Amino acid sequence: MNKTYTVLFALLAASLLQAAQADELTAAKKADIVKMLSLNGTERVVEPFAMMVTQSYMQQLRNCNNCSPKIPDVVRATTQATLSAHVNGEGGLIERQVPVYHQHFSHAEIKQMLAFYSSPIGRKLVAASNELTRGNIEASQQWLTEVAPEVKQRVDAALTKAGIKPTLPGSPPPSVLQSSPK
Repeated sequence: MNKTYTVLFALLAASLLQAAQADELTAAKKADIVKMLSLNGTERVVEPFAMMVTQSYMQQLRNCNNCSPKIPDVVRATTQATLSAHVNGEGGLIERQVPVYHQHFSHAEIKQMLAFYSSPIGRKLVAASNELTRGNIEASQQWLTEVAPEVKQRVDAALTKAGIKPTLPGSPPPSVLQSSPK
């Protein structure tokens, strides 16, 4: 019986090893991954990233007294152009994603993704992706805002129960907070 399990394990290991070796990153698989990444809207991530950079930049300038109202447009356009220039080509986003998809998907699965993204529903998904991302970010932010007080309350209670009283940077030590004025 033990010998049977050993043989079965050896056969399973050999078949898994063969399957892993059988799907190497051929030129055809790489070309299909690049095509799939193009179809799935990977290049469209530039717009949401540019918006995030613009928002972050504007947060840094929130107390600026002499800022031009053109700043957000200039920052967004410059960020989009810079990121777009680095999506394709050597060392670009697409090139960096090829090994990730190769590692997780067989060539047959990549071809299935190509078929999906070439279909009407796949194209519709890609067309709506930025709006979906924005909507999902807004929904997530609203949800986090609503549950944050409960999370804080529960964390505070758990820390108290565990006997932990953290001191945050910049706040006086607990003994100073607890001392009464003389």
